[in-house]
Amino acid sequence: MQRRHIPINLFGQEQVLYDNPAFPSIVYDTLIAANSTGYIPLHWHDEWQLQIVEEGIVEFHVQGDVHFIEAGDGIWINSGVVHEAHAQTKDARYRCWNIQPELLPPFLRQCFEQRGPQQGYVVLQAAVSWQQDCMNIIKHAMRSDDEFVIYDAFVNVAHLLCTYAKSGSKKPAFDERLKELLAYIHAHYTEKLTLEELATVVYLSDSETIRLFKKSLQMTPFQYILKYRLEKSRELLQYTDQAVTDIALEIGFSSASYFIQKFKEAYDITPKQFQML
Repeated sequence: MQRRHIPINLFGQEQVLYDNPAFPSIVYDTLIAANSTGYIPLHWHDEWQLQIVEEGIVEFHVQGDVHFIEAGDGIWINSGVVHEAHAQTKDARYRCWNIQPELLPPFLRQCFEQRGPQQGYVVLQAAVSWQQDCMNIIKHAMRSDDEFVIYDAFVNVAHLLCTYAKSGSKKPAFDERLKELLAYIHAHYTEKLTLEELATVVYLSDSETIRLFKKSLQMTPFQYILKYRLEKSRELLQYTDQAVTDIALEIGFSSASYFIQKFKEAYDITPKQFQML
């Protein structure tokens, strides 16, 4: 299943839709360039995500770290970990297996929390024996529609991660205050936002609010607001016939000229040219 748009709620959480809600596991094929924003926007989810890059090179941003993952390698991302992905090559494509960790029995979840990796994600490389074994299991699960096969693969991946992936410093999955800030921005991005207003949402000083964004996202609040507005503009340009000026004002820009300037800086194309593609 190829997706052109990832459903993300106000808190930045991906809304994963399962074919069988009683068995929350699903596989997606993702050609990054085909996404409506041109990349996979910042998000997190309750599920484990296991990705195998099939073509090209993918630039993953995970918990503030950046990894360039080539075809044949992959990544495991734990529940609650914020991430996004960009195509380093036009053909960059990966398969993604989302599975709900709540499928593990409570005693196995406890074992994983105690013995599993502490850093929130693990890059999987074909050159490392146990990681190649892990990816082979993941690929087998991705090809199957048998719940027993998928569940067995899930447990085996958890076992490998517990056994071998113990290095790395522990990082918080996603600061709850950042969730609140993202929710506020996503609800009010069309309005004029001030740093003082954002700081008030989470009872922080202006400087602490900036520090929180930089620590978690490597950007300031206003860099994120600009990025989010531009993402929304792409959707409107792609799926509506609205005039560029109307879109600029609708998504919170003070003028069409400033919107066009920032859009071209971000995407190397004008909004009108993008709308006509």
